[in-house]
Amino acid sequence: MACFTAYEARRNFGAVLKAADEGAVVISKHGRNGYVLMPMWAFVTYEHIRQANAEGRLAVSYDTAVAKYREGDRETAFKIIRETNSLMKRLLEDVTRRR
Repeated sequence: MACFTAYEARRNFGAVLKAADEGAVVISKHGRNGYVLMPMWAFVTYEHIRQANAEGRLAVSYDTAVAKYREGDRETAFKIIRETNSLMKRLLEDVTRRR
C-alpha cells in the first residue's frame, strides 16, 4: 500500500493516481494517516460489502463459526463459513463484472 503525505500528494498528484491504480493509497496529514484514495472498483467492492453487512447478510461472522466449532457443532460452523465465503465470492464477482 502506497503512502503519501498531504504535501506530497498535492505536489505529485499524478504519482498518487498511478499508485491508486494498484490499490488503496494512504494520505497522511500532520503525521497521522487521515485519508484513503482508492480506485473506483475497490470503492464499489467496499460499498457492496458494507451494504451486505448493513442488511445483515454478513452478520454471522467467522467468530460465530469458531464458537460453534468449539461447542462441538461443527456442521453449523462449516455451514456458516461456506455461506459467508459464497456471499463474498458473489459480491466480488459482481464488482469484477462491472469493472
